[in-house]
Amino acid sequence: MITVSMLSFTLADFSMVYWFVYFQYYWFSELTVLKHISLFCFLVAIVYTAIDVWNPFTFNSMLMGGALSVIFLLGFEFFLLGVRHQTEYLPAFIDVSILAYLLVEFIDLTVLALMIWLTGMGFATSLCGTLVELVLRSCPRSMIFDILLCKKRV
Repeated sequence: MITVSMLSFTLADFSMVYWFVYFQYYWFSELTVLKHISLFCFLVAIVYTAIDVWNPFTFNSMLMGGALSVIFLLGFEFFLLGVRHQTEYLPAFIDVSILAYLLVEFIDLTVLALMIWLTGMGFATSLCGTLVELVLRSCPRSMIFDILLCKKRV
């Protein structure tokens, strides 16, 4: 995502992490901590975004400092698996996490490329363009999760 302000960076960060965590726990519904998966995703995305805004990964930042939010996210999820004695899910959870990241990034880049092609770079880099892009990115994600990846609900 092209971010031009702190607000667009925060919105993009929140959206990306929300869908990333949603995809992980969509396949492992027995691992969810809260009854409502959306609330869990929302809370994790808020904390991740706060850490990333407080300590962003920039050209001048150190690798460990800039990766603090990612370390928190994966560390928190692995901690939850360990505390709840569900470590047998760890290899599959890591595979799904990689798949989730690739899916989220593929959708983001596809929507961004189409938006730049259709509207131009000026609109794509504006706050209004960022909001339109966030809406457009959420539609394919929710369709993939709810329709294409038809999973039996128990």
